[in-house]
Amino acid sequence: MKRTLEMLVLSLEVSKQSNIKVEIFWGLVGALLIGICSNLKFYLPFSPVPVTFQTFGVFMTALLFSPVRCGLANFFYLFLGGLGLPWFAGLTGGFLTFLGPTGGYLLGFLPAALMVSLIYYRFQWAKSFSGLVLLLTLANFGVIHLLGLVWLGWVLKISDLKVLLSIGSLPFIYGDLLKIFLVVSILKFGLKKF
Repeated sequence: MKRTLEMLVLSLEVSKQSNIKVEIFWGLVGALLIGICSNLKFYLPFSPVPVTFQTFGVFMTALLFSPVRCGLANFFYLFLGGLGLPWFAGLTGGFLTFLGPTGGYLLGFLPAALMVSLIYYRFQWAKSFSGLVLLLTLANFGVIHLLGLVWLGWVLKISDLKVLLSIGSLPFIYGDLLKIFLVVSILKFGLKKF
């Protein structure tokens, strides 16, 4: 009996370690997806913030992965980029990136992705086309843009909200909405969850 109990405990430990490895693997895959999407970018002549597909990658991980994998993907993306892996926009990396004009947007990815993933997997309304568009729009503008604008204003010493919005949010609205519709359309046309 004691031997059977020991074997059961051992098998649970191996299973737990195996599950952790699987979660880490998918977290790294998601981070790679975000890193690739981050370098699909271009600059507008009047803004220090590039237009990228980072949010596309962030939202794809939030909807395709479980909340745990989504959280790991965004954490690994930020952590490894902060350590110097050059996969932020423009093949940049390092801790100083967080102190620059785009730092707030980057830091907004993790809470926005977790918010989307947790709500998507918990509430049925979030699975409809319009529910997803609403959820991603709230996460994009209510979390990522908000944190990005606060940080951008602090870094560039801009206190005028009109000026701040004109360089850090308004120019990106149409592109962000297009990326949101692209994510929702791809998801609704048959991608399976990991």
